[in-house]
Amino acid sequence: MGPLLLTTNAGPPPANDVCSGATLIVQDTGKDVNSATTRVGTLLNTAGTDVAPENCDSGAIDNARDDVWYAFVAQTTDINITLTPMFNGILTLFSDCDTSARMDCSDLGTGTTVEQISYSDPPLEVGRTYYFRVWSQGFTALNPNFTFKLWS
Repeated sequence: MGPLLLTTNAGPPPANDVCSGATLIVQDTGKDVNSATTRVGTLLNTAGTDVAPENCDSGAIDNARDDVWYAFVAQTTDINITLTPMFNGILTLFSDCDTSARMDCSDLGTGTTVEQISYSDPPLEVGRTYYFRVWSQGFTALNPNFTFKLWS
């Protein structure tokens, strides 16, 4: 039997690796998907998660180890989040940092499928903070990069 090969993260986990460290994003208003600000993100060096994985597609529950979190203060009663991952991504909207606070999620396909949440019912509470998580379905994302838009 040969030696076991182990890999570790090249650096420390990102600050938004857990929900309590979510990166605050300003919601674009009065925009459509084409004019909304494109933001860049990565799952590079992500570690454990503090919220259990959710099941968006009625299939098996996946491993949410590789995830990052974002927060926004609602400017409108509706929100659109578009995720363009370079991996098999899942996108989830929460009202708090708890699995019971899940509002919506998107897991449309495999590979680099664009995921989108368009949420309006019940309406968001203007001025309240909401959270969304981007994660990789599986244990490792070969290309951990993605872009996203947050707009209404």
